[in-house]
Amino acid sequence: MAVSVPSHFPYALTINQLALYVRLGITEQERSTAQTIHLDIHVFYPEPPKSMDSDGVNYDCYDMLAKHLQQFVDDKEFQLIEYLGPRLFEKIRERIIPPTAVWMKITKLTVNPNIKGGSSFILSDVPLSALTVAV
Repeated sequence: MAVSVPSHFPYALTINQLALYVRLGITEQERSTAQTIHLDIHVFYPEPPKSMDSDGVNYDCYDMLAKHLQQFVDDKEFQLIEYLGPRLFEKIRERIIPPTAVWMKITKLTVNPNIKGGSSFILSDVPLSALTVAV
């Protein structure tokens, strides 16, 4: 039986610039010290999340998510954000309460002195046609 994917996601919760400390880089020297990466996470809901109506319901806890993601990268090394990104995305999906869609941007801040805003990689499972809020 096919899973029905909502066609409309009018509600969104965003987590902006979640800082994770990761051993990331092509060279061993670059990976020898953890560096800060940022995650921007947008969680899209097809219906109003229950937390809009009650302050004490089951909700997506950003603190727990942040700890879960940091624990995942602790004691690991990664060379590329394109490799790390899908693994973090999977960890986010494990923690976000369905039915939702997720958009995530991973940004490596220290790339090159001439690249002031870092380098980013984006993953999403939300159909572009379903978005009604600005990303």
